[in-house]
Amino acid sequence: MAGVAVATRHGVVQAGDPGRWHAWSTVKVPIAVAAATAAAELDGNADVDALIEAAITRSENMPAAELWQSLGGGTSAARQLEDLLAPYGGIDALSLATEFSPTPIGLIAWPLAGQAEFSSYLPCLPDAEVVYRAMGEIVPWQVDGLGSIEGMHFKGGWSAEEDGGSRPYTYRQMGALETLGGVIGMAVLVHPEDGEHATAVQMVGDLAAGLEEMVEADLLPAATICTAI
Repeated sequence: MAGVAVATRHGVVQAGDPGRWHAWSTVKVPIAVAAATAAAELDGNADVDALIEAAITRSENMPAAELWQSLGGGTSAARQLEDLLAPYGGIDALSLATEFSPTPIGLIAWPLAGQAEFSSYLPCLPDAEVVYRAMGEIVPWQVDGLGSIEGMHFKGGWSAEEDGGSRPYTYRQMGALETLGGVIGMAVLVHPEDGEHATAVQMVGDLAAGLEEMVEADLLPAATICTAI
């Protein structure tokens, strides 16, 4: 099973699984943006920048947890994350904030449509420069799928996920691609039947190849026309 969402200036086009599942490490992107915004209000924080680099480029969990705690943790962090994503379909982080300690990061559900829309505006968001730059510097062993598209800034997330045994493994990615006409937001998700990461990598690669063909054929109108970072 697979799903894909693309955000263009005509809205979000979506097919397949809508991705109302755990976001896993893709949610590190908005958490990092929220943390960068909070740090900017305090005239910057080099430690936060270093945590963002580790959480995004290498997908390290402990730095991501520290970013969550830098937002106050618990309900404070959850509210800031919800506020950030409210214009892009929204998420529910508060319901998990008190149940899972110290952080519910990977368990937050984030539909593909919201991921694609948020991605399309990511290069335009205030204080998101460090996050966006890190998404273009992912470590080589994590570069596949959307990351194979030239110029893509992306983030992936993967883990086992149970739903009556029907979806034992999830691999999802979100990304922003700058074009001459603006920024296109994309999000993909796969559930390989064999539950193997290698199969998931092949599946997201097939989805990305199809999306790249559409971009090259100029079949996707750009979503945003702000000045990129």
